[in-house]
Amino acid sequence: MTHKYSVMTVQITFFLARLAKGEPRAIECAGLEWVTRENLAKFQFPPADQRLISRLVDDPSFWE
Repeated sequence: MTHKYSVMTVQITFFLARLAKGEPRAIECAGLEWVTRENLAKFQFPPADQRLISRLVDDPSFWE
């Protein structure tokens, strides 16, 4: 997915992953939280993520 800001363009690659075992833990970020698609709207995301977030909310097949 590509997003154009006024000063640069970013290319973002997303991966679908499932937790095989254990509990998730934040390694290179401040924290993490598992949420349902209905709760995604409660969080602020950068402009570059908006298109993906919209698809996650609107398309239930992402969650199957």
